[in-house]
Amino acid sequence: MADRDSNRIVIECPSIDFDGDGAADVSAEFNLCVHSGPNWSGFTKEAVNTTCSSDTLDNWGNLIETYRAGTLIDFGEVSFGVDWDPDSTTEGGKELGAFYSRVEGNWEIRIPANIGETTGPILVIPAVCTGFTPKGTVRSAGEEARFGADLTLKITGAISITAAV
Repeated sequence: MADRDSNRIVIECPSIDFDGDGAADVSAEFNLCVHSGPNWSGFTKEAVNTTCSSDTLDNWGNLIETYRAGTLIDFGEVSFGVDWDPDSTTEGGKELGAFYSRVEGNWEIRIPANIGETTGPILVIPAVCTGFTPKGTVRSAGEEARFGADLTLKITGAISITAAV
């Protein structure tokens, strides 16, 4: 398996309501300038207890709990740091609009292609933005001078993955 260059990852926002009129703004789709992450909470699936009082006991008379795989999956959250431009054509910037929006959509994470590939892997994540944390440092230099935000997405459905080609 080849290492992937995550330094050039691209995250495309879905058609969501950036201007507060209650409708998805198709023309407002845009790519985020990602400078950290993505960070995943991880996926979870509960196990269902199947222990029965009539189950066989061990040599000491203990009833051992048994389980089967559950079917309720929580895909968790994904977060990433992005550049934030509060002085854009939408109130507070599109990144903040993604947080305010009540319209969920598919966020597309495009991972760069390796040598010999036309495209890298693509993850399509149905999600709603649940967190927006502004970031910035006064009197700083270099990367620290970047004005940005951390966005947190709650994954609302199954992630589709397209392999590299």
